[in-house]
Amino acid sequence: MSENEIDDVEPTVEEQDEIEKFLNVDDFLEEVVGSHGLWQWLIALYLMISTPSPSTLSVYANNYSPFRCRMEASIEDYIIQNGLSFTDVAGRIGPWSSLINAQNSSAKIAYGCSRYQLDWLSVNLSEVFNITSPINLPSTTEKCPLGYVYSQNKDFYPGNVVKQFDVVCDHAVFQSLGTSAYMFGMLIGFFLGGWSGDRFGRRITLTVASAIEVVATIIVSTAPNYAVYVVFRSIIAIGNTVKVSVGNVLVFEITVARYRSVFGAVLALGLDFVFRAYMALCAYLIPDWRALNATLMCTGALGLLYPLILPESPRWLISRKHLRKAIDQMHRGCQINQRRRTVIEEEYFDELRDKAYQMEERIRPMRTKCRCSCKGCKNALWLRLFKSAKLIRVTALSSFVVFGITMCFFGLLLYAGILSGSVYLNGFLSSLTGIPADIGAGLIYLYIRSRKKPLVAVLSFAAVFLILSFFNVFVTTQTVDLILTICSNIGLILINASVCMIFVYVAELFPSEIRSYGFGLVFALSRIGAMICPFVNDLDVNLSHGSPMVIYAAILILVVWSLNLLPDTKGDNICDFLEQQQQRQQEEEEEEEEEEEDEDGKTLSDRIDSHCELSHV
Repeated sequence: MSENEIDDVEPTVEEQDEIEKFLNVDDFLEEVVGSHGLWQWLIALYLMISTPSPSTLSVYANNYSPFRCRMEASIEDYIIQNGLSFTDVAGRIGPWSSLINAQNSSAKIAYGCSRYQLDWLSVNLSEVFNITSPINLPSTTEKCPLGYVYSQNKDFYPGNVVKQFDVVCDHAVFQSLGTSAYMFGMLIGFFLGGWSGDRFGRRITLTVASAIEVVATIIVSTAPNYAVYVVFRSIIAIGNTVKVSVGNVLVFEITVARYRSVFGAVLALGLDFVFRAYMALCAYLIPDWRALNATLMCTGALGLLYPLILPESPRWLISRKHLRKAIDQMHRGCQINQRRRTVIEEEYFDELRDKAYQMEERIRPMRTKCRCSCKGCKNALWLRLFKSAKLIRVTALSSFVVFGITMCFFGLLLYAGILSGSVYLNGFLSSLTGIPADIGAGLIYLYIRSRKKPLVAVLSFAAVFLILSFFNVFVTTQTVDLILTICSNIGLILINASVCMIFVYVAELFPSEIRSYGFGLVFALSRIGAMICPFVNDLDVNLSHGSPMVIYAAILILVVWSLNLLPDTKGDNICDFLEQQQQRQQEEEEEEEEEEEDEDGKTLSDRIDSHCELSHV
């Protein structure tokens, strides 16, 4: 029987209890290693720096300026020699929409996609381009035969993908499909990360994901066409999402409940603020999307050093019955945290390893092939996640909750490219929302034990502000989109905070042996929301400016309702094994029922006493 086959055999409930009594990770971290020392901070910071945030690259790469048909070379020379403006030329050579006004300047209506049918090489250009006198132009048009010319506007990113590959007009739908393809890559990434993180370990999964991310980044930056760009951007999404998913679980498992949100906030600050602000600065300085992509993703190469620097999760090692390896990892953390009392006493760890060896020999017998094969289906990770009706319910509800939050989060992030004004300023302001969001989420869970109640409150306030943002269409302000910009950014802050909080909450809903897979499955299904949001944002043009905000608000209301159906968690002494969690939940339910019965009994007794007193009177 192979090592993996032995590991796949679940220990009995008695063995699980014995392991927990011998090596309770929470107690060991608190009393021996240190729950929030230098070891944890270095790991969190290293994961943050080595995990770039490529998901919002499309805010710049798809940010194209108004365009018109490219004319024959002689006509383009005439336009340049006479210093004709872009707008004047566009309005003379073809249909030019005048629906873009001050209050709706962000709408990219399909203008510039055709030109009038004329013999342009023999026409009198002086008459055509004389804007002071009217001219009778034909009503028939033709599609631009020579491509397009884009206006020079400092508010738009000049070296964008759309401009280079002419993904406009009939091909404009591929812009949203490209973004959705990236989100689909994230879906695959969460699935793979969840499965491989529990199957092969957190560290090796992170290393392979980094290698995939680096190779795909190189191919994207040298993409010869839009199809290659989209496909390998999706592969970047797979690698990057595996790193986000498994990295978050690893940080979660090397500390205790009180500090999980703090170290989670460190990772979130990297994704939500540091790399997004860095992207805005790089986009302003680097006018080419290829160089921008390479510059943004370069820190991801640090992930190739994960095997040399990162520890393996002690909780995962214990769930795989590698007790001595788990002790080794925590001993290393103890040394880095400089816990002098325990570092000096090396005999303490030697004795602990000896006891662990004896226990491993006892709980990991060479079981027969028959027993292993009989339990094969039972031990499959994806089946363990559906072992009980309660676990299925938790998985389904949490998937919808994260689906809604993810849809709103990415929808508002990508909406920065639709808002009027400088795309660089809008992108930077959007990144600033990550600071109060991530710090606030960390502080909330640092001082409030309940995970669900603060999350419900934050999402409720976010829904209110998104509804208020729609009133932008009814109010005329001196600054364009002022109400929409303010309310959507406040909503983004709150939703951003909820993303940090949901990372902690969902991870605590599953025991260590299936945590990475459960976490990955929930967040993988949620990527469907991220795939939909580009098309929701398209309603800003097709339906009404600001209308996506109302849809996102409605989604958040449904999310809040679903959250109320999920159990609350407090993060104390999280279980390493599924049977332990089910047993603990059953005990908690019995205690709650007893408390309710006691309260009902007291209430009935009070009523009887009160009735007796009234009768006596």
